[in-house]
Amino acid sequence: MLAFLKELKSWVQVSCRSRDHVSVDTVVSALHHRITSAILLVCCALVSSRQYFGEPILCIQDGPDDDAAIPSKVLNTYCFITSTYTVVGPAGETWQGQGPAERRHAYYQWMPFVLFLQSLLFASPHAVWCNWEGGLVRGSLTGIKGEVRGPDRDKLRTLARYFTARLHTFRIWAAGFYVCELLNLLNVVANVCLTNLLLLGGKFYQYGLQMTRYSLETLEVSPADVVFPKLTKCMFRKYGPSGTIQIHDALCVMALNVVNEKIFGALWFWFALLALVSALAVL
Repeated sequence: MLAFLKELKSWVQVSCRSRDHVSVDTVVSALHHRITSAILLVCCALVSSRQYFGEPILCIQDGPDDDAAIPSKVLNTYCFITSTYTVVGPAGETWQGQGPAERRHAYYQWMPFVLFLQSLLFASPHAVWCNWEGGLVRGSLTGIKGEVRGPDRDKLRTLARYFTARLHTFRIWAAGFYVCELLNLLNVVANVCLTNLLLLGGKFYQYGLQMTRYSLETLEVSPADVVFPKLTKCMFRKYGPSGTIQIHDALCVMALNVVNEKIFGALWFWFALLALVSALAVL
């Protein structure tokens, strides 16, 4: 997995640095394409290492009939592919505001792919800016050190006269800079909506706030137990000896949800902070 991430580094984390370390990044842009992309890749690796290279789900057949027992590997694979479900009882009404219902959980099948896609999305505004900037700033500042002396001082004076004489002729680069800063903000909002829609079934918008309320003991039911249940159910159907369909009830332990609830709790607060910082940068 580490070797795979190293291969991705050259094109996921696009860089505008030359050998002289001339940077055209802003701090906010670095938070997006460097920090956030790296965080999402690490989360993707954590989820994938257990989900596709381990035992993502462990199910047992509920019943004493050993003759009709289903092999555990077959049961685990079936429940992982078809998704599991939980029955929301009166205890779930505190947070959900609704009566008993069946809630299916299929987010874990898509989680690694969505996290990887989000990492690419956070790197894309910076890649757009690199192409838009076209090396103008990097080429102008290459070779100028922190202490400007001798030939560097003459080059800096030449650059100052050049930009002063053409004060309003670089609006296309300024427009590109502002557009990319706006893209950073829109990208955060889009990723929050993507997480809320595809992964957590509409529960992500208030997930961090609800977890905070639960930690302060103002909420009785943990949102993590609702969104990321540790014990779920699965129905396995197969043909019996007489040709009729037999339904086998199974209980599934979702140990990976212990990691998932921590990952998305941290992502909620990080996305909130990133959205705030990005909005201030645009203003």
